[in-house]
Amino acid sequence: FKQKTAYEIASCLVGSEMCIRDSIEIKSQIGGDQIFHPKFNEFVDLVVSDIRSKNIESRVTIQSFDLRVLKYLKNQYPSFKISMLVNENYNFSNIFDDLGFYPDIYSPNFKNLTYEIVKKVQKKKIQVIPWTVNSNDDIAKVLELGVDGIISDYPDRAKYLLNEKI
Repeated sequence: FKQKTAYEIASCLVGSEMCIRDSIEIKSQIGGDQIFHPKFNEFVDLVVSDIRSKNIESRVTIQSFDLRVLKYLKNQYPSFKISMLVNENYNFSNIFDDLGFYPDIYSPNFKNLTYEIVKKVQKKKIQVIPWTVNSNDDIAKVLELGVDGIISDYPDRAKYLLNEKI
C-alpha cells in the first residue's frame, strides 16, 4: 500500500489571533481494510511513524470518522491529540459510549451545530471544531456559536472575519 494521508488546516482560535495546526485525517472504513487502505491499526502506525520522523507531533491532531482508528490511537499513542469527526446525523451525547473516552476535539459537520450543542460538549472539556466551513456567511455563523476553531479550506476568510469582530 502506498501511504496516503489527507492534510487539512484546522484553524484554532486563540484570543484574537489564529493559530494554525495540522490535522491529519486517517480515511478508513470497516470493509476497506486491505482493499482501499492498510488494516486500520497498521494505517495508524504508518501515520504516527511518519509524523514522528518529521518531529511534528506537538502541532498535529489526528482525526477520523473511523472509531476503530480513534480507539487504537488512544490506546497505543495516548500523547496524540485526537479529533472525532462525525456526520450531520450523529448524536453528540453518544461520544463516550461510542469511544469509551472523550476525545480532545469533537468535529461535527457544521450544518446542524447549535449553540446548545457547543456548550454541552465544551462542558465535558472537549473542544468543538466543526468541518468544513468555507463560505463567509457560514464562517460568521459558526464563530457566533462559540466554537473553539473551524476546519476550512479557506483559513484566510476565517481570520479576516475574526479580525472584523475585534
